Amino acid sequence: MCRCVYSLISKEGVMRKGFTLIELMIVVAIIAVIAAIAIPLLTESTMSTNETAAAKLLLTYAESQLMYYINDYDGDSVSNYAASFLDLQGLADNGGNTIDLLPAEFYAATGVATPFKGYYFNNITDWQADRTGFGLCANPAHYGSTGRKTFIINHRIITYWQDQGAINEISAWPDAVDMANWKGR
Repeated sequence: MCRCVYSLISKEGVMRKGFTLIELMIVVAIIAVIAAIAIPLLTESTMSTNETAAAKLLLTYAESQLMYYINDYDGDSVSNYAASFLDLQGLADNGGNTIDLLPAEFYAATGVATPFKGYYFNNITDWQADRTGFGLCANPAHYGSTGRKTFIINHRIITYWQDQGAINEISAWPDAVDMANWKGR
């Protein structure tokens, strides 16, 4: 009698139903290999999605700043940009209706504890003081799991990005030497 058949027959001569230990171990090993391949790909895909969302949010922010500039929402009869991205929240049109220029979650994403789509945002203050321009930085909330790229945008509507190797919040626009390390589009 074949050894593999013998292992499936009990002492009473009744055929047992089920899998042998080796068969179960092979299935578990196959699942482990598939998971080892799939999980890093899923993480990369999630980071790429978060990075794309952050770049698009910066462009939406820039459009919102341009609307603020053109429509003089602060009512001082001088065309200028909002002093902070938080100033773009709760604007009203001529009829008094609230205008949502950006998603509500965006305004709360000001730190690692409150990210929006894996990123948090901070003002770049160089141009903000006199309101002749604007700048915003998008930082990954958790480097390597929510994103790797830091994004910055200014009133020239050019988005720049760089993998800084860690979270490095940008609060002042990089000088010309530093800008050589940033990629833009």
